[in-house]
Amino acid sequence: MDPRHPHELSLTSNPYGHGHFVCDGCQLAGEGPSYQCAQCSYDLHVNCVDSNSHADPWERRQQWFHLHENAMRLMEDRFNRDNLLKARDVLVEMAAVSPFHRSTPLYNIACVEALLGNKDAAVRYLKDAIEAGWSDIEHMRTDPDLTDLRDHDGFKAIIESHAAEDNMQVDQVASSTQNIAGAESKLDADIEASNSEIAASTAPESAQPLSAEFEGKIGALLEMGFGDRAQIINALLAAKGDLVEACQLLLS
Repeated sequence: MDPRHPHELSLTSNPYGHGHFVCDGCQLAGEGPSYQCAQCSYDLHVNCVDSNSHADPWERRQQWFHLHENAMRLMEDRFNRDNLLKARDVLVEMAAVSPFHRSTPLYNIACVEALLGNKDAAVRYLKDAIEAGWSDIEHMRTDPDLTDLRDHDGFKAIIESHAAEDNMQVDQVASSTQNIAGAESKLDADIEASNSEIAASTAPESAQPLSAEFEGKIGALLEMGFGDRAQIINALLAAKGDLVEACQLLLS
């Protein structure tokens, strides 16, 4: 039982079938297991259940965004060292507000450290941000706040690592596409072969290529005045190639 909710809560590994929810304790988004009251669609982060703080969750959420706005305002002048130091303190506080929304403040702390010239610290915070869920590597690659990190080995390693992962994913997609295309081509070939076999087995014998001897007998019957080629072929087939018997069949 949680003092913030009248019903019993159960640990749910995959809330709502997709694992995403909004925590009714801290009012921040969550992903993964939650303590849930299915009857009320009430969810708590696992850590929020154990939290001793029962402050108004909306106040907590507003605190997070208020800190974010303050930090961004202080970072507007990237050449003002005093403001950057203040922004770093605000961002550290912001990262402590919610254990589930740390990637953004950690990334911004990395930017502040880079602007302050603390390259090693900046790289450490970038790694922490990625571990916490930061995934916009392209923004990291082009962010002007990180310009001074471009030649840092640690920064290069982060970018190269993710480039390798991206290439691997591209290769996997390309390989899967090729496999699918190959399977489709084979299927098309199998279908075509099957259709050819069916056509060959069901087509009348007259549709098959005719031998020179058979064509000669057709020509002879045409010269005799039998003008319907299809009837001549059928008669020859019925007579098993016997010219005299085919004539009799045509005359009958």
